[in-house]
Amino acid sequence: MRASRRRDGVDGTLRRGRGPAHPVNSKPRVGLTSLQPWVYDITAEADRELVLDVGDCDPVGLVVDSEQELVYALHPVFDADEPDVRDSYAGTAVALDLEFDDGSSLSDHRVRDQHGVVVNPAKQYDSRTIAVDQWTLKRIQLSAFTGRRVTRVLLRVTAPARADGTRTRRRIHGFLDDVRLRRAEPGSLERIHRVRTTRGTHSSDRFSRGNCAPLVAPPHGSVFGLPMTDGGNRGWPYSYHEANDSENRSRLQSFATSHIPSPWMGDRGVLQFFPAVCRRPPLDRDARALRFSHEDEADRPDRYAVPLGGGADHGGVDAELTAGLWSVWLRVRFPTDSGALVFDQFDNAGALVLNEATNGLVTGFVDGPGGLVTVPRMYFSARIDVPVTSLAHADSTHERSAVLGSIDLDVSNNRRAVLAVGTSFISIEQAHRNLDYDMWLARGGFDEIWAASRTAWNGVLGRLDVEGATADQLTTLYSCLHRVRLYPNIAHENVGTPQTPRWAYADPFCSVQEDGPTHTARPVVDGTLTTTDGFWDSYRASWPLRTLVWPTSTAELVDGFVEHYRRSGWTSRWSAPGPADIMTGTSSDAVFADAALAGLDFDLESAYDACLRNATTPSDDPRVGRKAMQRSLFRGFTDTETFEGMSWTVDAAINDAAIAVFSRVLADRFPTHRRIDEFRANATWFTARAMNYASVFDARTGFFRGRDRSGGFRPIDTFDPRNWGLDYTETNAWGTYVTAPQDGEGIAALHGGRDALCRRLDEFRALQETGRDDVRGSYPVVIHEMREARDTRMGMLALSNQPAHHIPFMYAFASTPGNLAHARTQEMVREATQRLFLGSEIGQGYPGDEDNGEMSAWYLLVATGLYPLTIGSGEFVITAPTFPSISWTLDGGAVVRVEAPAASATNRYIESVTIDGEPWQQITVPRQRLRRGAVIHVALGPQPTTWAAGSVPPSLTPPGTMPRPPRDLTSPADAPRCARGPSDATNAFDDDSSTPPSRLTAGQAVGWAFDVPTPVDHYTVTPRSAGRASWTVETLDASDTWFVVDERTATFRWDRQTRIFTLPVPTTTSGIRLRTLDDIEVSQVEFFRLSTEGDGARGGT
Repeated sequence: MRASRRRDGVDGTLRRGRGPAHPVNSKPRVGLTSLQPWVYDITAEADRELVLDVGDCDPVGLVVDSEQELVYALHPVFDADEPDVRDSYAGTAVALDLEFDDGSSLSDHRVRDQHGVVVNPAKQYDSRTIAVDQWTLKRIQLSAFTGRRVTRVLLRVTAPARADGTRTRRRIHGFLDDVRLRRAEPGSLERIHRVRTTRGTHSSDRFSRGNCAPLVAPPHGSVFGLPMTDGGNRGWPYSYHEANDSENRSRLQSFATSHIPSPWMGDRGVLQFFPAVCRRPPLDRDARALRFSHEDEADRPDRYAVPLGGGADHGGVDAELTAGLWSVWLRVRFPTDSGALVFDQFDNAGALVLNEATNGLVTGFVDGPGGLVTVPRMYFSARIDVPVTSLAHADSTHERSAVLGSIDLDVSNNRRAVLAVGTSFISIEQAHRNLDYDMWLARGGFDEIWAASRTAWNGVLGRLDVEGATADQLTTLYSCLHRVRLYPNIAHENVGTPQTPRWAYADPFCSVQEDGPTHTARPVVDGTLTTTDGFWDSYRASWPLRTLVWPTSTAELVDGFVEHYRRSGWTSRWSAPGPADIMTGTSSDAVFADAALAGLDFDLESAYDACLRNATTPSDDPRVGRKAMQRSLFRGFTDTETFEGMSWTVDAAINDAAIAVFSRVLADRFPTHRRIDEFRANATWFTARAMNYASVFDARTGFFRGRDRSGGFRPIDTFDPRNWGLDYTETNAWGTYVTAPQDGEGIAALHGGRDALCRRLDEFRALQETGRDDVRGSYPVVIHEMREARDTRMGMLALSNQPAHHIPFMYAFASTPGNLAHARTQEMVREATQRLFLGSEIGQGYPGDEDNGEMSAWYLLVATGLYPLTIGSGEFVITAPTFPSISWTLDGGAVVRVEAPAASATNRYIESVTIDGEPWQQITVPRQRLRRGAVIHVALGPQPTTWAAGSVPPSLTPPGTMPRPPRDLTSPADAPRCARGPSDATNAFDDDSSTPPSRLTAGQAVGWAFDVPTPVDHYTVTPRSAGRASWTVETLDASDTWFVVDERTATFRWDRQTRIFTLPVPTTTSGIRLRTLDDIEVSQVEFFRLSTEGDGARGGT
């Protein structure tokens, strides 16, 4: 079929043809479901509408019944030829229309789609709910047209005006597919049936709509069950569309055990198993693959079920997958009295033992993947509940001969078989015990395991109640909640008895040459361990949400991460399960500190020491700790010799603010603790260090920028704030320019005050991200985050990635009496919840990487109307809730209910707030107030208001003053002139703990002569080696007499640890020295004035 129109300056065609050549996350050259979608290609002047007859497609001739909906898929093409990127989305100005036998049409009635958008081209374009270079599914309820017969299907197209208002000719190009009528989804589903685990799987390395996998597991379980469309892909094992076959049909190649954190980290511990309908089945992935339809999938958190190859009633199989805490279960219904199971792995780095298969037992191990992380060997013990009649290994010449094989099954009893796979990182025997323990906990087999998981998830999902949400929004809400409690994961196992558990784990932090074939060579350590989390992402939203709603279980998860420190001396920045050298910042510091502030019950002192080690000690292992601490700790910034050094600096400041909070919590809670002086000194020091972000703020450009080793900023002539990478982690200078939520008043001051900050944020919103090659900066190609940032279509606000998640709320620090800064936050957040989290029906749902629950938690929090902007403050920023009513039930039964009865697409601005009936004029609400239970009533309207104007969140810098990072009163440049002591005294003042130390014998001193009398109230000492050290501090008075002002014996836990000490009485002196009472090698000594009184001697660097 081909339709065309050529008149009045309008050229257009609609025809069947090959699908898009360059989709960003789907199979090329096909439709969403067909081999040949309709191709629309129209050129027209602005405001001209073109109507094209789609022709003979499925709906034509059908009579509409009351439960049907119209469904169609669009794939507009991004127009890269448009100079202004905002004009590149003209392909989205399309809508489908139906004409009926009574002469009426959908367009006559201004019907709305599932997103609440009127179904006409102009409204669809303005809504920005249709993606480019990827598929978007639109659904329209047809109950109002019951009994009418469809006579024509029409594609309506309107050329929109350009962003500058001109109305010259535009090209509108894209693809239309999957046009049909279907039964609408029931409106009263259980919460668990709202969850779609395939949400986020319509993704790729070029564009993420979540980059998730359809995982089945109980909350925080040790192992996932996973269906695989590509058994050879560690990163994207399940692709919603891109892995379709040559006929554009979805196929599964395997089911598997899984521990996947994200595609970028890759999966581990993957044992694959897959049913076959014939004996001695083909073993290779493509040959054994079976087709399925997404519409037949039951993708739920407790069970994944799908008919394969047409299902058992049509010569295929019916497969169900569920999981216990340590085991994965597959139940298969076969079409005949015999069948088979194939076993496989990613590669040959494993073993498959079939010796006991005829007794119903298959064992072995899985290695890999290596790369970013060291992965312990996973052992498995699998049981089959039907007779095994024969077995086969792959030929010895096969590339996976050690791991590939099959068993034939006798299923004549009821044509069903159950495979139960126990997993362990300790041994095959422990895998067997773990399987037994799961069965003991569930009191049975497949059905009982499934029921236990369902009960657990119902308990999680039952904590959230929402009124006024659409079916699509309910899917988003409960699917997001599932992701928040899917991760992180336990990694310990019960080596005791079911009645008396004893928890232990195979040490993932040590190196071993090779684990044994049946038992790990690693130490088996008593304790509980939590893994699979990247704190750089998750500290922002997922941990605060868990801490608020589930403090009891969250405390256990937190303590499982503290175990990383207890066992290895460090907490992993990214755990999979051991540490990976990826991302900036030691953001577990923020998580631990906030958990302590919230009063969670975990090992506080070990958690605190884990934070201190990150913040005070260089690491020789790049996978743990902060980079380049040998210099940055003393200079206040990480220089450009370290990749993304500027980002390390701003992240360190955020985490230091959290450690300051942690220090105050411990000092307040334990006033007689043996370390009370340390807690108090650290509270002062880390508060000051939390302002080190200002050390990389370049006032000439108004941006954070990298500084080289000499202290100079990168050359300004090559600086473009739109360029990605280099100093900026997964973003650009615009994406980092307000990254100091711990000190918003300081950020405002750096930008010229609150009003200037407001203008700067407005500028940020107005400047559109292009995602083009000319701004890829240091990246070798345009990375997926750039495309995703562009396609949020919110200026430079890349809510598709974590570095931007705080930015809408930074308007809170721009608020002044009478201004509308808070309303801008409300506007941005509502736009995000209404249009960035769409597409659940076809495996989308997120604007970018979901990242272990963080993106999901961000949506849940902002939809509630609360956001933890400043981690460690214990405060939530109040913003406009998305729904008329949303309630969270907390541990203990307290309920936080947010009521906004007027909430709608247009009513997005706060007019007033009451909490428990009392008027509330503050922009934040304390977590402690929420934990008692609260009713927050939010009156919303369609116009911005001045509610809470002038109220700002907590901040470090006093209003109207500049941030003042700590300044060492010594300097390497002045050391030859001012350092005092032995001949190597200058070594102690060179701002580098990796250089040779100053070697002092007992009684020797090292110190500093000031040019003028200088106030001093704190000092730091950095010995080269861990241990105890004793010294005195002496100062020089006006008569050139030395006086002892402090005497200490202190313990340094780690080599080159820097500790801060408070002088008992602040002093003003022309000279100060540290006299050691022991032989010691001193790497660094610093002197400070950290007091905020007086002339601001803490001033900027």
